Amino acid sequence: MAAISSSNNDVIARLVPGGAHSLAHLSDDELLANTRRLVGKSNQLFAALLVHLAEVETRGVHRTRRCASLYTYCVYELRFSEDAAARRSSAARLVKQFPSLFDAIANGEPNEAYPEPNEAYAEPTRQRGRYIPAAERREVFQRDSGRCTYIDLRGERCCETRYLELHHLQPFAKGGASVAANLTLRCAAHNALAAEQDFGREACAEKRDSLRHESFASQLDVSTSRRACGRPPGEAPR
Repeated sequence: MAAISSSNNDVIARLVPGGAHSLAHLSDDELLANTRRLVGKSNQLFAALLVHLAEVETRGVHRTRRCASLYTYCVYELRFSEDAAARRSSAARLVKQFPSLFDAIANGEPNEAYPEPNEAYAEPTRQRGRYIPAAERREVFQRDSGRCTYIDLRGERCCETRYLELHHLQPFAKGGASVAANLTLRCAAHNALAAEQDFGREACAEKRDSLRHESFASQLDVSTSRRACGRPPGEAPR
């Protein structure tokens, strides 16, 4: 058995009788009882995780960690596998939409009867915004390497290369020109974050449509974000 870190030793001490790595000292009945108890705890922790993930998405704070969506936050920041990230993101939205599911998940009830998310959580429709000449769009796309240019406080750049939009560094509503020098690529989430920083969250909620910029979604075929920003070398998905 591989060496166990001191922090994990503390967890074992709290959860395993005697804090032993080997469970040979347990009787069969104790082993089964402890296993069931740990499953109960894991269900409760999972339910709590989903509530936290839903709140992360509601606040949009994943965007401050170079992540355009809750899904990419789960992949790049929490290091879930892509499948696990997709399932947890969907489950978090369900728990937010149907709060009664929290108890069902915490109690370990079967998930066959869980409702599907409604259309409120579908991908937003991309809308055409202010006109920007094609030559300017091409220049910005080439300069920014077809990738969102948002950089978080740790100096890490967003991984998104799909559904990119043109963001005005000097806001268009404040006289910013639609020229390459004043434009940069942003994914939809980080473009929205920039608008909130420029105009305030409430103003953006009221005038969201007018604050959207030119979308590249229907104009450019770009590579996936995984190619632009993969996992650290040697790190396996969980």
